[in-house]
Amino acid sequence: MNDGLCIHLRPQRWTEDGSAAVRGSAFIDGILHRPAQLARRLTRIASREELVTLLKTANGCFATVLRLPDGAVMAATDRARSIPLLYAQRGGALYLSDDANWIADRLGPAKPAPAALLDFRLAGYVTGSETLHPEIRQLRCAELLTAKPASDGWHCETGYYYRYVHEVIDDPGDEQLLDELDVVVRELTARLVEYAGGRQIVVPLTGGVDSGRIVMALRRAGYENILGFSYGVPGNPDAHSGERLARRLGISWAFVRYTAARWRQWFNSAERAQYYDYSDNLASLPVFQDWPAVGELIKSGRIVRDAVVAPGHAAECFSRPKPTPPDWPAFQEDRCDPDAVARALVQLHYVLREWAMEPPDLAEQLSARVLASLGDLSQYSSSAALGESWSMTERQAKFITNSMRAYEYWGLDWWLPLWDYANLDYWYRVPTAYRLNRRLSTLYNARLSREVLGESVLPDRRRLGGAVAQAAAAPVRRAARGKPALKRAYNLVRALVQYHSHPLAWHGLVRWRDFLKHYRGRANINTFLAMEWLGEIEFRRR
Repeated sequence: MNDGLCIHLRPQRWTEDGSAAVRGSAFIDGILHRPAQLARRLTRIASREELVTLLKTANGCFATVLRLPDGAVMAATDRARSIPLLYAQRGGALYLSDDANWIADRLGPAKPAPAALLDFRLAGYVTGSETLHPEIRQLRCAELLTAKPASDGWHCETGYYYRYVHEVIDDPGDEQLLDELDVVVRELTARLVEYAGGRQIVVPLTGGVDSGRIVMALRRAGYENILGFSYGVPGNPDAHSGERLARRLGISWAFVRYTAARWRQWFNSAERAQYYDYSDNLASLPVFQDWPAVGELIKSGRIVRDAVVAPGHAAECFSRPKPTPPDWPAFQEDRCDPDAVARALVQLHYVLREWAMEPPDLAEQLSARVLASLGDLSQYSSSAALGESWSMTERQAKFITNSMRAYEYWGLDWWLPLWDYANLDYWYRVPTAYRLNRRLSTLYNARLSREVLGESVLPDRRRLGGAVAQAAAAPVRRAARGKPALKRAYNLVRALVQYHSHPLAWHGLVRWRDFLKHYRGRANINTFLAMEWLGEIEFRRR
């Protein structure tokens, strides 16, 4: 503690040099700065303006805490918020940490604000700067906290050095866009290769566009030390696609079998409880999907201790689980309607629970929170820009990217190649029509696979199968409208299929009676994980 300043950064994860503490690495002016070099660079910073200039060009996965000569303290996240930072003020003291639970221990227990709790229950994460502790705030994507000592404690201000605002350009056509994307992919692959430095690169393979792009680009670059891995019920479509691609590329592939019994064993372990404490930061539901697979592969020696995990988390989020209606509000580029976008985002993302038991004005409450998290609405030129900015700074950063905690819990290094600044800058000037349902991405992967494999990659069978199943179920859904008995029967059949046939087998964590009680067609495993985290249900024991 120093004049009411309490900083706690998890030991062994941060590098300190003089006035700077750094976690992660970044390319600056084309030169890779690993933690020690990045910390040395930051110690020379003497003002907020200098730090902002550096942050705008630091291309990588990092967070920093910096003390200035005048006594001020600054803290910043990268564009992906890949390493969370949190802070709180009380009684003239400033608490700053990468561990919300550490801050909460010093502040004492407190009930979550109702709005933050509602976010977590319905989406699995807390939007804006709030957390589930009413006094703790989280830094968001590319956000900078400046705290200056004052007579009554600390004066804190936050601001962004980068905002996700899509700038529409003229349509250059498929071929030019594909050529430009190929240059970007070569650049980001070269940076991944340099960062890995010959170490094993581990890629979770699902047969999707993004993970496939990473492994194909690595093979084109001549990188040999690659492990792809998949998991779930043997023979599930994702694992089948992952294995098939790995074999065609000639890279190692590993599979971890999931069963209901194994899920119960993993969930009831001391390691899982520690992982939860490590990863939630009182803001995000811990991502549990590949956490056990990584642990099993480390224990078996398939993943080596100095490996770098490079998941296919995409910085291109203009896609939906099924074909997007052309008039869907959040994807309109020819108009700007914030209210319509907010309502659409609520309908898409706040769906872990049925709304019947929620407040009658729930949609209005959630829409207001969506708009508040977007800040100054005048900076967005279209509905598409509004929808994308929210998705990037909220769901992508706080839920998808927060899955990095699963890798680092096991002691692994990681890198986010598709959040490379060149990739971000490219996609933020591509017209929306090319991005809907991953149209341009799919075309590019077909082109890349022809170059690397001599043939086009087949369509994602998982998504194709899902679309077929949805189409087949549509007449039954329509017939059940307005007929409660038929609707209950339809939901019961869907619940049975989901519970016993899920490709990851993880619904076995939930008692059947609890599953049936809460399953209404849109519920998924995160519905039950959020309920368990909040103490509303208890999972099955071994």
